[in-house]
Amino acid sequence: MAYDEAIPSLGIWKEMSLSRQNTPRKDNSDPAVDAADIILRIIKEPSVNLPTIIMTFDMTDVDWGEMKAAVQEDDFDNGRTPEQLRVSFENSYAACVAYSAGRIIGTARVLSDGVCNAYMVDVWTLSAFRRQGIGRAMINGLLEKLAGQHVYLFTDDAVEFYHKLGFREQGIGLSLVVGQWLVDGPPAI
Repeated sequence: MAYDEAIPSLGIWKEMSLSRQNTPRKDNSDPAVDAADIILRIIKEPSVNLPTIIMTFDMTDVDWGEMKAAVQEDDFDNGRTPEQLRVSFENSYAACVAYSAGRIIGTARVLSDGVCNAYMVDVWTLSAFRRQGIGRAMINGLLEKLAGQHVYLFTDDAVEFYHKLGFREQGIGLSLVVGQWLVDGPPAI
């Protein structure tokens, strides 16, 4: 069972697969409303044959080596190994990966206590695919899972983009690395 939903503000169609209707969700959301996979067709101009963008919230089949290579090539790599990327995404409250022609072209994930606070991280769209609504769609897909929560994020170069999504600047963010970045941590499982 599937349905298409027009999202005029993004200029895209969202086709949601409801085949996982009886699958329990770790965030207790309704799978009939929050499908595991979303297919985006960009229809800014009907005469143009644009690629199909596939977004998934299921991390089962992600090629972590491919993700590492993609973010590295696009200057978005923060040094994590493919295994560290896997652990980061799989341990998230929710995560999204976007594909075009089988290639990873976008990521976003959110950490949350499931009640009132969430932190959005690793929001990235491959440079060649920016300004097509993909980042917005990934973020909105994640925000749908965070009703009633305060969502925080950090950006140093996309403030206007996040303003358009309703985010507002607030206070001063502080950070601290405990131990050595990406070296110290829990033992591998």
